[in-house]
Amino acid sequence: MAIIEEILHSRYKPMEQNFLIEENKDGKKQAFEMKYKIVKRPGIYHHLFRYEEDALPFFDTGISGLKKMCDFILFAEDEREILYVFLIELKLGTDSAMKQLNAAKEFVQFIINSALRVGKEISDYKIRKIRISDEKVQNYVSQKPKSKAKTNIGSKVEASFIFDENDYCEYRLKDFKLTALIEHI
Repeated sequence: MAIIEEILHSRYKPMEQNFLIEENKDGKKQAFEMKYKIVKRPGIYHHLFRYEEDALPFFDTGISGLKKMCDFILFAEDEREILYVFLIELKLGTDSAMKQLNAAKEFVQFIINSALRVGKEISDYKIRKIRISDEKVQNYVSQKPKSKAKTNIGSKVEASFIFDENDYCEYRLKDFKLTALIEHI
């Protein structure tokens, strides 16, 4: 984590480090805000970065989507000193996020390779792609259990972030449970 702090410019760190916040306008020009609290236990450290299109000034704007990036890149580390990199795209609806997430993965690989090039090796890391569809979160949270038996909260949390073979996850919880994500990897 110290290498990330050292090599990445702080101007891309949102002032609010404990929430994933997206403010924008929908297709009908209506303003909206999505806000997910980052929940973690003591001993887990993180840095949240947000790269807008202006962060990639070396690309020409003539090619559509070339400057696209996911909404957030969250770097986290626990006492095991493994660097966890979560590429996070917030969507109001169910639109695909794969292009933004794949672009961010390339960008993170560039960061890791650049660190190595200047003698600052990041050897133990894991990169995961996460799309949070606000619509799906709201539907998932509002679902009632089918039986009267108590639901196992732990299993609901664990089932909410299953990563596929491409390290991709459809996240469905109201809070961004960083501790559980790290422990699940």
